[in-house]
Amino acid sequence: MVENRYADSGPEFSHDPHLYRHLCWRIRDRGAVGETLMHLCLLNATSLHADLAKRLLRFYPRMINDIYMSDEYYGENVLHIAIVNEDPSMVRFLLDANVNIHERCFGNFMCPEDQKFSRSDSLDHEWVNVCQETNYEGYVYWGEYPLTFSACLGQEESFRLILARGADPDAQDSNGNTVLHLLVIKEKSVPDSVLEEIAVDTFVNGLKEREVQKALRLARSKVLDEAFAIALELERASQTSRSHRVRTIEESDEHNDEPLEEMSRRVVHNEMPKRRKP
Repeated sequence: MVENRYADSGPEFSHDPHLYRHLCWRIRDRGAVGETLMHLCLLNATSLHADLAKRLLRFYPRMINDIYMSDEYYGENVLHIAIVNEDPSMVRFLLDANVNIHERCFGNFMCPEDQKFSRSDSLDHEWVNVCQETNYEGYVYWGEYPLTFSACLGQEESFRLILARGADPDAQDSNGNTVLHLLVIKEKSVPDSVLEEIAVDTFVNGLKEREVQKALRLARSKVLDEAFAIALELERASQTSRSHRVRTIEESDEHNDEPLEEMSRRVVHNEMPKRRKP
């Protein structure tokens, strides 16, 4: 079931190598959504399956970079799954085994909800085309890359491990979002040291100022939305009602020269009414 022939030569491959992908597990022998045995081991996430996955890689090391082939999960590799499993020890093992840290997972399942019906394939590149108008809302919109997955899921240890292996924090997903943007969109707080690492890489790599401005704009938009909601709450205020015996007001009227409105206010606020001097 393992494909060992690699067509990495010839005029077609030499002309457009980016249009080809090395596969270890034969497509016809994969599961319903294009998964391999390696993917299933990581999905089950038990110690027994973890040992089996490591043993598989000893005999078939190229399996580590096989991806899901169906449109629903296209591009997801074992590193993505290990991050979702919150398993930094497996993440470290996969990194030591030379897993592809730049793999993009842009299947339909990982897409913002309002973009799922605008997806279209292209003959010029592997990733999909999507409508750029989106609110970024989606259960698993985590930015496609392993680095952004770990950032969105709050996996600090995995994030540091992947970043230390050379992952690009400026890499953009199909929506043009980087790690910095995803942290704002998902409203994730990160330690200052992690933020400094991202910022240093961002400016050392000459990240376009517009990308930083976009992150600030996203943050400002979220702050304004929260402020508007608070303002509405304050404007509406809280309204409560209480019941009081009418006789209480009547009894107060017998001993008071105060207007009825003033007496009512005092009763409501549990204030003692002013007694008429004898």
